[in-house]
Amino acid sequence: MTPEQEQKIKNIRIGISNLLLRGQQLSMQVNNDNEASLEPQFTEWSTECVNYLTINLDQSYAVRFLDGSNSNPGITKLGISGRAQEFFMTVQSRTKRLNEIIVELSK
Repeated sequence: MTPEQEQKIKNIRIGISNLLLRGQQLSMQVNNDNEASLEPQFTEWSTECVNYLTINLDQSYAVRFLDGSNSNPGITKLGISGRAQEFFMTVQSRTKRLNEIIVELSK
């Protein structure tokens, strides 16, 4: 890999890391009373992730990001239930996917 290619991959990892951080921040905000108010932020974040992955890698990464199958983040948030828990798990699943992509690009 050339130094230019290495720098490009590094910049992509940094971009994905920034998206991952925003997703983690979003998941920390979830509680029983506010998941509906967080939906627009979630939609905006997810759309930005899909666009970034498609433009900087390819569509297969975006599809993987959106795919919730075989993705049990193994984390639940105490004190929330129902729709809020489902919302939290979706955000966690997608941040996990971003982390997997970062690891893959680091090899």
